[in-house]
Amino acid sequence: MPLYHFHAENGRCFLDPDGLELPDVEAAKREAVQFMVDSLRDDTRLLWDTRSYRVIVTDEADMTLFTLDLSACLAPVLNCTVSSSQTPHTGRTCGRPCGPIVVTQ
Repeated sequence: MPLYHFHAENGRCFLDPDGLELPDVEAAKREAVQFMVDSLRDDTRLLWDTRSYRVIVTDEADMTLFTLDLSACLAPVLNCTVSSSQTPHTGRTCGRPCGPIVVTQ
């Protein structure tokens, strides 16, 4: 059976030196999804610390077969910093892309 490696990255690289023998690429696709789910269930910081998480599946020759990419974007209300003398953010869409929104006086 072919050997597949399931590497992960989120700004840091997590290499899979051992790999897993699976019957075909379709089985590797299912395993990659399960690997991502299990990894993030065990440690959600893998996603939230950098807001991106990727699983790279390679064959035994280290050729990339496919990747799974997951990204997270906090709503503007979660990025707002409001000075104590101002009304707190209402949660309405600010019309800005993801990223810090700072409200100052």
